[in-house]
Amino acid sequence: MGLLSEPVAGRDIELVGEHAMQQNNLAIPPMGPDRCKHCKRAYTREHLDNCLAKAWYVYLLCFERIFFFLTLQLTMVAKLFGLAAGLLVLGGIANAHGSHSSDQPPSDDWATRHMIEEHHIEAFDPPSFFILHDYDSSGTWTHDEVRKTYGLNDQSNAAVSEDKKQDAVRTVFALFDPGNTGFITRDDWLQGIAAGKRLPDLGFGPGHHGDIEYEYEIHHFEKYHGDDTTEADLTHPEDIEHFKQHDEEEDAALRLEKLEQMQVVVGNIPQKFRRNM
Repeated sequence: MGLLSEPVAGRDIELVGEHAMQQNNLAIPPMGPDRCKHCKRAYTREHLDNCLAKAWYVYLLCFERIFFFLTLQLTMVAKLFGLAAGLLVLGGIANAHGSHSSDQPPSDDWATRHMIEEHHIEAFDPPSFFILHDYDSSGTWTHDEVRKTYGLNDQSNAAVSEDKKQDAVRTVFALFDPGNTGFITRDDWLQGIAAGKRLPDLGFGPGHHGDIEYEYEIHHFEKYHGDDTTEADLTHPEDIEHFKQHDEEEDAALRLEKLEQMQVVVGNIPQKFRRNM
């Protein structure tokens, strides 16, 4: 029987090949220091090269499969995060483009709602509320001032009838003008509050009483934009409507300026007095 060539370096042992032993009906010796624990074959340099190559191939194959499954899992996680982020963005857009009419259920303390939504103030006292809404600093609230505070002059309540608006003002005066003087003084207000009276929610919203610039700033720009917002970012319907109002005001001012420069305003001449105009 021939010997297997090139035994492992450092070993001076003659190793008999497995095939030769099988041909001679010899039992394969048990795995020991001279046999590979993986394939049970005798150690030779050729065997080591083949065995290690196969082992590396198996390891690489396993690594490839593990990498594939990890990539698949990461892809699924990324898609889930993307979906969640998309839903949040859509929700934010829906809120930004939705109505700012503040359709909320009536509140027993309308003044608190008004201060939070219209002035972004949560902590205040009755005297400061009175002074803030005493627009001419006269020390009293008039019918016009209460009407303004409740936002009855705002465009959002343009469809409300005049009778309903007057009824709303009378309701407030019935609470805080016990002497029926036609005015609500600071003392009337403070005494009413001390007695447990509150401004009622009459169903006309939070009380928009600022100009168009103030209302746009406090109800939209501060909520959905920031100091670093550029003109290109102002694409919400509220932004477009706001700038449209500015354009209309500028156009109206230009028309008025032209009319003032005319010696005769043709539009003011009755039709029966016009000839060839």
